[in-house]
Amino acid sequence: MKGEPENIKLDQVSGFSLVYDYYSPLIWKHIFLRVSLKEEANDLTSEVFLKTWDYLNSGKKIKKIKSFLYRTADNLIVDWYRSKKRVSSLEQDVSEDENSLVQDPLLEDKIIVSEEVESLMKKIDRLQEKERKILLLRFVDELEIEEISEILGKSKGAITVAIHRALKSLDSLMKND
Repeated sequence: MKGEPENIKLDQVSGFSLVYDYYSPLIWKHIFLRVSLKEEANDLTSEVFLKTWDYLNSGKKIKKIKSFLYRTADNLIVDWYRSKKRVSSLEQDVSEDENSLVQDPLLEDKIIVSEEVESLMKKIDRLQEKERKILLLRFVDELEIEEISEILGKSKGAITVAIHRALKSLDSLMKND
């Protein structure tokens, strides 16, 4: 992405603030698509940046901040799934939005799109965790192969093959339904 704060001195508050401002929406989206709960995504995103700040304050250096942030987010997501029971995001959204429904001329279109997205996400949820993660990193987070390679600690060739296989698996699920 153009304008990424990749080469900023992170040992300064202003530099870290720029990194936070740029990456926090991206990290939040990445986390939210994995945990499906807004409050948990907010908490985990905060924790990603807190852990990053603590890491930097311990005197350690980070070569590639983007990779570090995504790797930290992935580790926290794994920890979250280990320690929490999963709650349906649909139930949460319904309870939050029950009283706020207003007559909207585009509501029907929004519902149709929402149902299509929900259907696709259900199919993605049926993929193996490795396949799901790699598709989200590539197509939702819009990361380059090289960035995914750094985050997952695998070669670019292995990432390319994994994306191809995950897409084949998703295509198979879509054709079977």
